[in-house]
Amino acid sequence: MRKGYIIIILFGLVSLFADITYEGARSGIGPFFKTLGATSIILGSMAGLSDLSGYLLRLLSGIISDKTKKYWTLTFIGYFINLFSVPLLALTGNWETASILIIMERMGKGIRTPPRDYLLSQVSSKIGVGKAFGLHELLDQIGAVLGPLIISFVLAVKHDYRLGFLVLILPAILSMLFLYVAWKNYFYPSGSSNIIVKKTKLESKHFVSYLFFVFVTTMGFFGFILFSFHIKNNNLLPDYLIPSLYSLSMVVDGVIAFPIGVLFDKYRLKTLLFLPIFMILIPALAFTNNIIGLILSSIILGISLGIQETLFRASIPLLVKKENLGSAYGLMYVFYGVGLGLANFIIGLLYHVSTSIVTLYIVVVEALAFVLLSFSIKRTNI
Repeated sequence: MRKGYIIIILFGLVSLFADITYEGARSGIGPFFKTLGATSIILGSMAGLSDLSGYLLRLLSGIISDKTKKYWTLTFIGYFINLFSVPLLALTGNWETASILIIMERMGKGIRTPPRDYLLSQVSSKIGVGKAFGLHELLDQIGAVLGPLIISFVLAVKHDYRLGFLVLILPAILSMLFLYVAWKNYFYPSGSSNIIVKKTKLESKHFVSYLFFVFVTTMGFFGFILFSFHIKNNNLLPDYLIPSLYSLSMVVDGVIAFPIGVLFDKYRLKTLLFLPIFMILIPALAFTNNIIGLILSSIILGISLGIQETLFRASIPLLVKKENLGSAYGLMYVFYGVGLGLANFIIGLLYHVSTSIVTLYIVVVEALAFVLLSFSIKRTNI
C-alpha cells in the first residue's frame, strides 16, 4: 500500500506542474482572446472544438493503449504535446494561431489521459479508487491554483499575456522530469483488488446509462473560459484579478477532492447527485454581476470541477472489467468531451442573445441529468 501511495504522489506531482502550465494559460485565454478581437461566438466555438477534439482523441488513445499495452509511451507523448503547446502562445499575434495551439494542448491531454488513468487505477486497487483519485486530484489542483496566480502576477506587473505564457515553460519541464521518475519507480500490484466490478462487459446497460449522465450533465457546464469572458465583456474586474478567481476555483477543487473521494468509496454513485444542482448555481450567481456573486460562482465552479474530475474517473472501475479500463476511460471522456464541446458552443451562442436564456438552458439540462442519474442508481444499486 505504501508503494501505491508513492506512485500516486509522483503522478500527483506530474499533474501539479502540468496544471501550473495549462491551467495557468487557460485562466487567461478568455480575456486574451478578447484582446485579439475575438467575439463570444468565436471563443465558444474555439473552446468547444478544442475540448471536443481532445476528448474524442481520448477514445482512440484508450483503445490503442488497451490493444498495445503502450500505456507509458502514450502518456509521455501526450504530456509533451499538452505542455509545450502552452509557451508557444507567447509567439501568437492573432486568435486563429492561438486557437491552433489551444487545440493542440487539448489533443495532447487527450492522448495521455486514458493510459495515465489506467496506470493510476492499477496502483489504487488496494487503497480505494475514490481516495486514490481524490489524492491525485488534490495535488493536481495545487498546480491549478498556482498557475493562474502566476499569470495574475505577470499581468499585474507587466500586463503582458504573452510573457505569462512564456514563463510557463519552466513548470512544463518539471512535469516531464517527475513523469520520468514515476516511470522508473512504477510497479504493477499483485494479489486481490478491492475494486468492485459490477459488470463484466464494456457495453453493459449500466455503463451506457452512466455515460449518458456524464454527457448530459456536462452539456450544462458554464466553464471558466466563458465565465472569464463574461467578466471581461462587462468590465466587472481588472484583467489581473480575473485569473485569481480561477485560482479560487482550483483551491476549492483541491480541498474537496479527497473528502469527496472518501465519500464516494462509501456511497458510490449517490455522491454524484449533488453535481447537477451545483452546475445550475454557477451561471445564476455569475450573472448577478457583483463581486459577491462572482466569488460564490467561482467557489461552486471549483466544487463542480472537484466532483467531476475525481468521481467521473473513480466510477469507471466499478462498472467495467480491468482489461477494458483504458477503452472505458476513453469512451467516458468522449461523452464528457462531446458534452463539454456542445456546452461551450451552445452557451457561447445563447450568451450572445441573453444571459437569462443561458440560465434557463442550464436549468433544463441539469434537471434531466439529475433524473438520469437517479434512474441509473436505482437500476444498478451502486
